[in-house]
Amino acid sequence: MLRLFVKFGKGGQILGVTKRDKLPAGQASGFVDVEPGTEVIEIKRTAATSPVMELEPHEIHTRYVVDIKKKTLKPIAAPTE
Repeated sequence: MLRLFVKFGKGGQILGVTKRDKLPAGQASGFVDVEPGTEVIEIKRTAATSPVMELEPHEIHTRYVVDIKKKTLKPIAAPTE
């Protein structure tokens, strides 16, 4: 089963997105290097997240931010004119 990991920094800004089928033994997330001040969350496949799981990593990076309190993705608000 494909797993989705999102690395983010201050304010929920996404710094990296990776999808993995398997992780090497002893590796907790899809990222080897997690710098101080950054965190990694795993997005679990649910009915609500299924559309996100189908996106390419670069699409997630440009369309979403992390809700730091809920540890979930939320869409970037469209600019208002």
